[in-house]
Amino acid sequence: MTTVDDVGAALKGLAVASRTLPASETKSRLLRLLDGYFQASVALAGPPMMGDGGVATVFRGRIDKPFTISEISYPPQAKVVALAGRCNRQGEPVFYGSFTQSAIPYELRATDGQRLYISRWTTRPRQWLFVNYCGLTTSAFERLGANREPPFWATPQVVQELTARNMHINSLLAEYFVSQDEQDYPFTATVYDIFIEKNHGVIYPSVAARGFFDNIAISPKFVDRGLRLQRVDEVTFRFESDSVVFECLDSAVPNDLGQLTWGRGPDIVGFLSDPPLCGMLINPGQWWPTIGVDD
Repeated sequence: MTTVDDVGAALKGLAVASRTLPASETKSRLLRLLDGYFQASVALAGPPMMGDGGVATVFRGRIDKPFTISEISYPPQAKVVALAGRCNRQGEPVFYGSFTQSAIPYELRATDGQRLYISRWTTRPRQWLFVNYCGLTTSAFERLGANREPPFWATPQVVQELTARNMHINSLLAEYFVSQDEQDYPFTATVYDIFIEKNHGVIYPSVAARGFFDNIAISPKFVDRGLRLQRVDEVTFRFESDSVVFECLDSAVPNDLGQLTWGRGPDIVGFLSDPPLCGMLINPGQWWPTIGVDD
């Protein structure tokens, strides 16, 4: 039987090997290493938790002014994704977002006074957004410099089933998910691929914001059926102490043709405050390759 140290060494070796291995081989090896590791799915919004009106809100940002929904959603299949990311390989689009608009300037590496465009997306009525999470550990937050406690989503059943090996693997995966070395992306993209086999996305801390905010990577399949663009705000911002202060200059809403209609003015009620993160329900813990819901 392998020890936690054996698993740690094997994961480290695979993370390096994944830089040149085919994606399918990396995934096959990782599944063998993680045999028995499990994680509970987290359900964001949807009935019956908050009724038909329960929604989760996700923000995306860009620097160039958009005029169509396709410009602010995930890159379309017809357009090759130029760069790999924490949850995607080159040529494989993923919808990256944040749970707070305050994370956007950090993610875009923007500077004080710069003009940004922040889109606000919500889950559609009667749509569950099932996610896993990676990087939300005490050690990962300490590495990033975030003075916050990690969330812990678990039922009593999950707590009873947690083992030292399971918690050790969770911490090991977290370290790679908060790595600033882009050479680790093939490995973290494989973790993402496995996590969304029966789920829709992965929550992880914003490395650009030093772990103070959480990001989410969502599969395009769920975006197409489960997310709805509410509006896009044209803003300037400034960093002030430990917060980000926004000024809304204009807003746009989508039409039925997928276009954005600008000129609504900056008087959108509630722009300056982030909506609270919605309540969460936890599924019973199961072996994670089989958790979640059918697409």
